[in-house]
Amino acid sequence: MDWWRKILVACAYSVLGSRAEVLELLVQIQHSPRLTIVQVLKDSVCFEAYADVSEYKETLRLLDARKKALRERLPATLAEFGVSL
Repeated sequence: MDWWRKILVACAYSVLGSRAEVLELLVQIQHSPRLTIVQVLKDSVCFEAYADVSEYKETLRLLDARKKALRERLPATLAEFGVSL
């Protein structure tokens, strides 16, 4: 199951009050091979109650770090394929 399904399921668990399942899915999202759209986590009312929870904060931190690393690699990747801006 990819990150977007995990976020949808975590949101449903959040609405149902199943905190342990939400936290478990947040940790799984950290290891998604695809780049997660962080705003889905940041802007969803489903996760407002988790704003101060370490698993939530760590998930956002790791996803932001991954996005930053990809941005830093972008110029070299574009150059490799002969793309200029």
